Amino acid sequence: TCALPIWKVIMSLDLRDLSKQKSDSVFAIIQWKADSVAGATGTSIQFIPDHVTTPAVTDKRIQNMIALSARELGLSSMYLPSGASHDTQDMARIAPVGMIFVPSKNGISHSPEEYTAPKDMADGVSVLLRTISKIDKTPL
Repeated sequence: TCALPIWKVIMSLDLRDLSKQKSDSVFAIIQWKADSVAGATGTSIQFIPDHVTTPAVTDKRIQNMIALSARELGLSSMYLPSGASHDTQDMARIAPVGMIFVPSKNGISHSPEEYTAPKDMADGVSVLLRTISKIDKTPL
């Protein structure tokens, strides 16, 4: 007899939304579908929570200061809803937060293909500096 090879795959799943309830709902659908595939194929699929977080909603006052800073520098801005992650989630526990996004070629982010032009990065830094100055003058 010939033994079948045993394969083990480890992967991560990162779900983000402004609503934790919506993220939880999407995860439940994924888990239900994975259970269905596992049953149909005799495969074992297991989800092990590694790092579950609540989205950090950005502060409206800081968002407004960022938009004003961009306008004062002759730059365009738009509100981009973000269930901020990474350091922002931790900072939001102790202080109001805001985020400045700069354009990336073809909208690609968090990928080796991501590219942001040096001028766009410099503009983002200028907006950040001006915003920090505003916050310093008008404590939150």
